Amino acid sequence: MLPETQARPPRWAPPRPERGFSLMEIMVVLLVMGLIVGLVLPNIGRSLDKMRLRSEAQTLQAVMRYARSRAMTRWTPHAVVIDLDNGTYYLEAAPVEDGPETSDAESAATAAEGASAAASEPPAEDAGEDEVMGHAYTLPEGYRFEHFSFGGQDKEGFADGDPPVEQGVVAVIFQATGAASGGQIELVNDEDKRIRIRVLGLTGRVETTWMGGATS
Repeated sequence: MLPETQARPPRWAPPRPERGFSLMEIMVVLLVMGLIVGLVLPNIGRSLDKMRLRSEAQTLQAVMRYARSRAMTRWTPHAVVIDLDNGTYYLEAAPVEDGPETSDAESAATAAEGASAAASEPPAEDAGEDEVMGHAYTLPEGYRFEHFSFGGQDKEGFADGDPPVEQGVVAVIFQATGAASGGQIELVNDEDKRIRIRVLGLTGRVETTWMGGATS
């Protein structure tokens, strides 16, 4: 009879110590992370500033487009009144005066003169019916309007003519036919980045341009 095979007891081996990171490796990782953060954060900040500036320009663009639409549907001229000194703007029904026919630019100037006295308290006409008509829009701190010019029968009609307006109250008139008094204005942030909002006179089309490149 063969002897029974005895199972060998398992060998005991001491656990191997886990290898950690050396001080040099940690310093290299931290250095790389610092470089990445230093390169990424400024780009993120610039992107956020650009997005905010574009958002403010799109709000003004939307108000102007709404003014054109409301003028056409109600068959009544509407004006977007802009206070260059305080960085505010609002929409109101433009006064219709009887008398000799005037140009759109003259009508815009007349509307601006009538609005300047009440620029600090924009009219609340139709406030319960229409939130846009009863709302005064204010630019964020550090933002401003610059270089308002009347005109704008086409894309080439802005360079020549009277010097741009830098102070006071101005207005862009949208007629019931869809046409407008035309004009352009620049929206500038605290880093001097700017977007130009342009209204074409013949069509009333509202366009924005960022750093020389069309955005819409």
